[in-house]
Amino acid sequence: MTFYNSSKIFALDLSHNNLTGSIPKWIDRLYNLRFLLLSYNNLEGEIPIQLYRLDQLTLIDLSHNHLSGNILSWMIYSHPFPQQYDSYDNLFSSQQSFEFTTKNVSLSYRGSIIQYFTGIDFSCNNFIGEIPPEIGNLSMIKVLNLSHNSLTGPIPPTFSNLKEIESLDLSYNKLDGEIPPQLIELFSLEFFSVAHNNLSGKTLARVAQFATFEESCYKDNPFLCGEPLPKICGVAMPSSPTPTSTNNEDDGGFMDMEVFYVTFGVAYIIVMLVIGAVLYINPYWRRAWFHFIEVSINNCYYFLVDNLPILSRF
Repeated sequence: MTFYNSSKIFALDLSHNNLTGSIPKWIDRLYNLRFLLLSYNNLEGEIPIQLYRLDQLTLIDLSHNHLSGNILSWMIYSHPFPQQYDSYDNLFSSQQSFEFTTKNVSLSYRGSIIQYFTGIDFSCNNFIGEIPPEIGNLSMIKVLNLSHNSLTGPIPPTFSNLKEIESLDLSYNKLDGEIPPQLIELFSLEFFSVAHNNLSGKTLARVAQFATFEESCYKDNPFLCGEPLPKICGVAMPSSPTPTSTNNEDDGGFMDMEVFYVTFGVAYIIVMLVIGAVLYINPYWRRAWFHFIEVSINNCYYFLVDNLPILSRF
């Protein structure tokens, strides 16, 4: 590219193109670069180590690409976002404009507000590994979007140091562990989402700005409980009854077979006792019962005598 050696470039916006390949390693030659926007392209590969040398960057948007690898800690702690702008920067900022997604909405920024805006958007890529805790050093950052990647591990407790952050999106990853309770100290936070992860434990306390975040901010974390989720913490799901007898391990029903056998036996004994008592007390029913038994025995005898020769032929 013709601008690879231009030290006067303060903003590089190549978003919404069909750029392919990787981020060039000569990117560090643009050492005065403040804004780098490469979103909505087809870039791939890892973020080059040369990017960390751009110590004047305040806005990085690499979203909606095919970038991979880890978000390395050297990208963060070596050069935190600058906080001072000179008069030339103020003149430049007043003439610059760009689009950036914050609070889940794409907005256009222009004019002097740009010099106060800081953010990182690595969403919709293929980044893996854990989130580096050094991100907590970016105390002046306003927007952090790491959603729609394959990041694993816990949410770093150091995120509680992001006192100026207004939008934090970690959704659609593979994060696990509990949500650090220290995050309730982020009083400037207006948008928050950790949905679609593997987080566990309790949701954050419903205090201050976190009282305004709805169920959608936490949903689809199967082991997460507490308001505003419908799952209540500390309430165990009812389990299926387990048979106590080893002979009934294969029973797939909901009945305890041992109880069934005991109940059946007791009922059978009671019925027999009632029949015996009736026959003992009432002579008529006793004679009728014995007559019934005699007739039944005779019928069985003659049935066998008549059919036994026929059955013997088979």
